[in-house]
Amino acid sequence: MSLVTLYEFAFTQAPLSMKSFLSAANICAAAVGNLIVVFFSKIGLFENQGHEFLFYAVLMVLDMILLMAMSTKYKYKCVSTQ
Repeated sequence: MSLVTLYEFAFTQAPLSMKSFLSAANICAAAVGNLIVVFFSKIGLFENQGHEFLFYAVLMVLDMILLMAMSTKYKYKCVSTQ
């Protein structure tokens, strides 16, 4: 769900020369997230799958807090959608 929002941000707010770089960065971020899930699933850190899902939920909340803090300092460009 967040990749769609990041693509929209990249194609409306980024300069023309950065659009493909931000798209590639979005895909790499998704890949790193998938690797984190695979890593924690394979090492068997959690005995209960519910605890593992709770761990991922906590990571997502921490990520949301970080992104909210970053977004407060961002100056949006005005984009006309005609």
